[in-house]
Amino acid sequence: MSGRCIVCNKPASLWCSKCKAVNYCCRDHQVDHWKKGHKTQCMILSSNAGPEYITHSTELSSTDNRKALPTEEWLIQPDRVKKMVTFDPTLGRGIGMSNFGNTCYFNSVLQCYLYTKPLVNYLLNDEHLDRCILTKENKFCLICALKVFLNEIHDRDRPYARPEFLYRNLKNIGDFAWGQQEDAHDFAYAVLNSIQKSLLSNEPSKPSFKQEETSLIYQLFGGYMKSVIKCKRCSHVSSSFESFLDIMVDLTGNVTSLEEGLHNFMKIEELDESKQMSIYEAPNVLCITLKRFDIMQGGCKVNRTVVYRPLLSLSRNMSQNSPDKSTDYELYAVVVHFGSSIFVGHYVAFVKNNGQWYLLDDSCVTHVSESQVLQQNAYMMFYQKTYGRETKTNLSKSSQTQELKISSSSAPTDDVMGNREVNSYSTLYSSMKDHELGDSKRQDAFKMYKDQMKNVGRNDQCPCGSGKKYKNCHQTFVQHTITMSDVQAFLTHTFAEGLEDNHADVTNKFHAIVAQLKPDGQKRIQMRKQIIEAAKTSSGSPPQVLDRVELLNDQLFSYGEYAARNGGQQYALFFPDDPKSYDRFYTLLKSAKKTLDVCVFTITDDRTANEIIKAHQRGVKVRVITDDEKALDLGADISRIIDAGIAVETDNSPFHMHHKFCIVDNAVLLNGSFNWTRSASNSNHENVAVSDTPSLIAAFHTEFDRLWAKFAGTVDSGKKEAAAKVVSQQKARGH
Repeated sequence: MSGRCIVCNKPASLWCSKCKAVNYCCRDHQVDHWKKGHKTQCMILSSNAGPEYITHSTELSSTDNRKALPTEEWLIQPDRVKKMVTFDPTLGRGIGMSNFGNTCYFNSVLQCYLYTKPLVNYLLNDEHLDRCILTKENKFCLICALKVFLNEIHDRDRPYARPEFLYRNLKNIGDFAWGQQEDAHDFAYAVLNSIQKSLLSNEPSKPSFKQEETSLIYQLFGGYMKSVIKCKRCSHVSSSFESFLDIMVDLTGNVTSLEEGLHNFMKIEELDESKQMSIYEAPNVLCITLKRFDIMQGGCKVNRTVVYRPLLSLSRNMSQNSPDKSTDYELYAVVVHFGSSIFVGHYVAFVKNNGQWYLLDDSCVTHVSESQVLQQNAYMMFYQKTYGRETKTNLSKSSQTQELKISSSSAPTDDVMGNREVNSYSTLYSSMKDHELGDSKRQDAFKMYKDQMKNVGRNDQCPCGSGKKYKNCHQTFVQHTITMSDVQAFLTHTFAEGLEDNHADVTNKFHAIVAQLKPDGQKRIQMRKQIIEAAKTSSGSPPQVLDRVELLNDQLFSYGEYAARNGGQQYALFFPDDPKSYDRFYTLLKSAKKTLDVCVFTITDDRTANEIIKAHQRGVKVRVITDDEKALDLGADISRIIDAGIAVETDNSPFHMHHKFCIVDNAVLLNGSFNWTRSASNSNHENVAVSDTPSLIAAFHTEFDRLWAKFAGTVDSGKKEAAAKVVSQQKARGH
């Protein structure tokens, strides 16, 4: 189901194909609603949301009204665009991008654009930079910023790129808030809008609508839809043309392939008049977004697998009299969302470069096979024409009323709780991260959905869309106090006998368990281990087992995100009077799996130094910043850490490095008065505050990276040799 009928409020499976904002349970209600006024409101609904510069389109009659704009008036000549489309810049694979806290949407979309070859070709040219009005006026220009960042993303001497300037200007790109997870499609659209504004700012006079559609953005990403409307009463046929920058594919009706979704988008709609959409002119770069989220259904996500292929032909979707001779496309980038709803989860990008596919997961870049890419539950797909069209038709503005067609990610989609068909073969679901949180608008939607649940009677139909009575749906397993034994019993059943159970049933039962248990961070870790152990004992097929593991992990991650949003995990350690503080401190160091960043005055506590060295030995990327005055002392452990091969930089300024913080896996922050010394561990009254708050971690991570860059190279070969001598002296003294 995609929502509720606007006429009778019953479950609806039909929707208005024009505005995609209203649902119907049957064709009669759709026709009735259309005649009673939706016909006049539909155009308004379809244009409610959209960027300022890229929402207009050109409408024509079906007669002699397609007058081309003289090419000398075009903002960029079509032959230049063709060269950009057909020329391969042959740049090597770039590096990853650091996450500033909930910026995975930001990173994923930018990576896709920075692997869009014709756009890269434009950025490599200095023409815009040389005459940019915005930059000369000290205003933000996204084109100039992307040009600078393109160089950074291909600097292989860096571990990863830091798009700080771009992120600081987030408000200049669109209506986005720092530290909030946003929708990748919304951000992608905002980026194109911001580039368009930068391009138009260089024009001596305000371009007309016709001229705006000859800009670089429209000639690369823009196309024209043709709408043919036939009146059933008089048989009059009229045609209109609407520009577009992407295509939103609805997943209503159990769509299982991209081709099927595109076919549904173009099919004839029968009301008091028939209407059929087709592509009159296809773009050079085609962006397709699947409508996986529905904000009106509590932000639920359609996790159904939709098959897409590396090669795509639009020949079946083109208008009969289309001037386009090239309709074949090749996939080069994909944005994937991991998670069960719009307000939790993690975005990653897959990009193709020089024939090879790579997974770009924030700062991590991993080579993957094409088959792995095609197994993902894609959210956005980027295709480029296999060869560029020679000219772009510019459709002149007619005297008729301008018709706007805005794609919206909030249009209705299927209810995820009844149709969760996850790609079982995906090995990348573990990329989902606990620190990714939702924005306030989506949290409000979630609250609205939860409030709906509270107001439903036990015998009423559950509003989640499962079709069951509420008492048999979300109230399952909540008749007594939930314990970890209930968790084990549930997992044993679901992996031993319940693999064939309906996904919605399993989701609802486990959701009820988690909601009542309210597990903290440690319990969630324990529950994840229980899931893995139960999965190992299952006799089911690997696809079924992986599917169930992902389903249950989604629920745990969702709860963790919501808990973090409402306070997260915060606690304090006190030394020396609380013996548990020592154990918890060392447990946190031992828990490091990927990264361990330490910034302290010195380290003289042997046990602490040993844990740091052990982390390095098990493959954790360890970085230490310390004060240079104590680095090579006989009583300090810094020499031992350097000698172990750990990356260390020292504060060589006239002042002291007085920070005392540590970041574990970019997910947990330790900060306080605690010096990492023997006296701090055994004698002094000290404290350490522990937090998993993403925004706080991001701030400390930024400070660490700033200091790391500032003191880069301070521990040279000479200091390493000196450190080795100190270690020899320490061993001789029995240290």
